[in-house]
Parts: sequence; structure tokens; C-alpha cells
Amino acid sequence: MAEPRNEQDERDDTTPPEGEARPAGGREDETAGITVVSDDAEASPADEQVAELLSHTIDVPVLAGAIERQEAADAADALEHLEDEEAAEVLVAMDAQAAAEALAEMETPLAEGVLEDLLREEDAAYAGMLLGLMAPDDAADLLQYVDASLREALYREMSPELAAGLQRLVGYEETSAGGLMTTDYLALRETETVEEATEAIRGCELPDEIVELPVID
Repeated sequence: MAEPRNEQDERDDTTPPEGEARPAGGREDETAGITVVSDDAEASPADEQVAELLSHTIDVPVLAGAIERQEAADAADALEHLEDEEAAEVLVAMDAQAAAEALAEMETPLAEGVLEDLLREEDAAYAGMLLGLMAPDDAADLLQYVDASLREALYREMSPELAAGLQRLVGYEETSAGGLMTTDYLALRETETVEEATEAIRGCELPDEIVELPVID
């Protein structure tokens, strides 16, 4: 007579213990209490370097250089493991475009804290520049969570056109039709030649999902 299998034997080798979640399609590493989850089978060299750096005393220039080589979503995850003040210091040391893309991917309350820390450290100009480099709808969503007095300080660091556009978007509820709109778009005129239209498209960074453009008269 075969001995009864215990609960551990019945569990598939790849099934996590009860109460533990398994990362979807990725791996989970723990380094000094920091969990890094990747959607890929293996983390990129930049991801591994960031995880290693986060386990030691923060060296801002080195960490900034590593984070800016990550995908924006992974960079945001790394920044979210830092205190607001530390994250702000790393953002200042990063390439501005990479910093803006990472800020846009951060959880809103955390991104708000980083922006406010930049303002406290008198880096309003840099904070305003980051917002200007973000997609207008992302920048407006973040600005809605910033205190009104601080928001005005950020507007003053932008061009009048950008500030006016963001102020319009901020006035809409985030989930309303207006809140989902963006002031950053490309339209073609019916009088343009194919060559002119092609040059206009090449001069813009369009999302991958855009397959049609409006033609106006």
C-alpha cells in the first residue's frame, strides 16, 4: 500500500506556496529587501546594476547613469524605492528626457512628492522642464495632484503656450473626456503634398498605436 502524499508533495514544483504571488511572466529577485520584478525571463544589465546599487549607499551620479539606461517603467520602479529627496537628486543627475519619462511612469503620489521636493530645493526650473518634456496629458494628470500654490510656481517656469495648454487640461476631471485629451497632436492640411506630409510625420514622435492622422482644410 502506497504511503499517502503530504500537502507539500502534492504541490507542483513551480507553484508558489499559499499566500505568495508569482510574478507574471517574469522573475523576482530580492536584494537587501528590494524586490525587482521583470516582465522578461532575464533582467537587463541595467536592471541588474540598479538592483546592486540600491543595495548599497546611494551614489547619486552612478545610480542616475544606471537608471537612465533602463526602460522608463523600470526606471520609475527604481526611483520609487528611494526617499523623495533621494529620488529628486537622482532625477536632477539624469538625462532630462529619461528623467521626464521615468517621472511620468511613477505612481502619482510618489511623483508628486518628488516634484514638491524639487520645488523645496529651489529646482523649480528643472521640475518645470521635466513637465514640459512629458506628454501633455501625463503632465496635466500629475499637476492635478500638486498643491495649487506650487502648481503656479511650476507654470512660471514654462513657456506661456505650454502653461496655458496644461492649465486647460488640469481644469478637467481626470476621467472626463477633456481630462483624457492632449494638446500634443499632429494634423495634416489637405493642401500639403505627400512629401510635406511625410516630413511633418518624421519630425514628430508619434505613439506606436497611431495609424491614422486627421486632415484639415
